[in-house]
Amino acid sequence: MKHPWFSFLGPLAAVAGLGLALTAIADEADVRARIAESLPGVEVDAVRPTPIEGLYEVTVGANVAYVSADGRYHLYGDLVDVNEGASLTEARRSELRLAVLNDMSADNTIVFGPESPRHTVTVFTDVNCGWCRRFHQQVPALNEKGIAVRYVFFPVIAESSFADAEAVWCSDDRNDAMTRAKAGEKIEPKACENPIAEQFALGRQLGVRSTPTIIMEDGSVRPGFMEAAELAAMLDGKPAPP
Repeated sequence: MKHPWFSFLGPLAAVAGLGLALTAIADEADVRARIAESLPGVEVDAVRPTPIEGLYEVTVGANVAYVSADGRYHLYGDLVDVNEGASLTEARRSELRLAVLNDMSADNTIVFGPESPRHTVTVFTDVNCGWCRRFHQQVPALNEKGIAVRYVFFPVIAESSFADAEAVWCSDDRNDAMTRAKAGEKIEPKACENPIAEQFALGRQLGVRSTPTIIMEDGSVRPGFMEAAELAAMLDGKPAPP
């Protein structure tokens, strides 16, 4: 049977079925060292204690897992503070998503927005996705409200989606090509160096499964279509319009 981290962290495929042969772990440094010994090839980004004594949080990219102090038990899922009604795991994932996105160069995205936006959202998109096309129709209204949309490609809808994304990226005017492609126009293919594969890998790293997927300024995720008024209200911390 595959080690449970196989599907959760990806790189652990090389050590499927391997358990953590850990002795007593005194602190975070020991947790990191023991994981490195037992799971070669897995680069742990951070280890830190949780509010539960003896339980440590382990992060790889934007993924979060937990390990007991003695290394015997692993936990995959959300750690919830019942009193606060909040998922500590999702809050941590949001922090990690933002860290990953902040490392991404602005030159590797296609941005629609005012020069000095009040808010910026990151949207994983596919030009052949019907809901993505409908969302793109909301972009002018979002821009008028001071909201910038930063597009990242996640080509999964059609066999041609990857090539269509490359065609948009390699166009002389990417914004115009994006708008035309989302209107159903076939963009003339061109060859150029492009970040489409890296963007797709980034989406998978962040847990994107469908398009459009909107990542908010706090790192939280909103999968699916949203009307401009609803998204703007959410960004402003106001109730959604009726």
